[in-house]
Amino acid sequence: MVDAIVSFAVERLGDLLIREVTSLQGVKDEVEWLKNELGRMQCFLQDAEEKQGGDNRQAIGKWIKDVKDVAYDAEDVIDTFILKTLKFVDIYEWITINPVNLINLRELRITTLSKRDFNPQKQSKTTLSEEEPKEFTWDPIASLTNLQSLSVDLPSPMYFPSIQPLSNCQHLLQLMIYGRVENLPEQMHEYLPNLKYLKLENSQLMRDPMPTLEKLPNLMILELASNDDLKKLICTANGFAQLEILTLDQFYYLEELEVEEEAMPMLRGLRVVCCDKFTVPERLRSFLDSSNSDWDLDWDWAKLPRFARMRI
Repeated sequence: MVDAIVSFAVERLGDLLIREVTSLQGVKDEVEWLKNELGRMQCFLQDAEEKQGGDNRQAIGKWIKDVKDVAYDAEDVIDTFILKTLKFVDIYEWITINPVNLINLRELRITTLSKRDFNPQKQSKTTLSEEEPKEFTWDPIASLTNLQSLSVDLPSPMYFPSIQPLSNCQHLLQLMIYGRVENLPEQMHEYLPNLKYLKLENSQLMRDPMPTLEKLPNLMILELASNDDLKKLICTANGFAQLEILTLDQFYYLEELEVEEEAMPMLRGLRVVCCDKFTVPERLRSFLDSSNSDWDLDWDWAKLPRFARMRI
């Protein structure tokens, strides 16, 4: 019976709300909405099946079939949306999540929704102390080997000791890191060979990251933002072989970007924002984008080359 199919879908969604996504705000809202919709359909369905006779038989039969399709779609939502995409996960809740059920996850966005520190042993929340920097651990994320898109936004005073553990995520295409990074490994091009889009914001890097980043073989879009320490960036010959778009944002003390011959051969767009002391090199001025509009980077990865050309 169709009623049984819908009942199963409602039960499964309710179970997921309790066991899997209680603390994941964006996902919980979507699943709860779908559960409520199916619940209402189930009430009408019980009455509709009793009234299939008479003139309305064909119409009611079609409606029942449509509800059945919705029930199956609900299972697709569970498998696709919940198990492959998690957005706007509070970082303090992520600490408590066991990733064993997330092995098929493709997209993960961890953000700071609240300013608190969670202590799993004391089961209490306390205010973060700026005198006690806390190291962010990549271990749970490093086990997500199917991950393609990752965004992590750290609150102060948490920091990234390194990004080397992400070497297990060989399918990673998009990486956005918001927060202090202690070290960019020299072998980053070996750890993340398929990376196409990279954003580092408020990284507080003390050394020029370009010699490391320019080796990434498939990097097409690079955004660097909010750094008060760097005065000079150098791109060497043959570096950034696939780079199409470069953004420098809020580099208040940056004075020079040195680009050697044959570096960035595919460059199509350059965005410079709030870099008061910086003068764009003559050979890059033809790529300069002077608009104030933001670039929308939520694209279909299969269409990335076309997107990159459209953005400039």
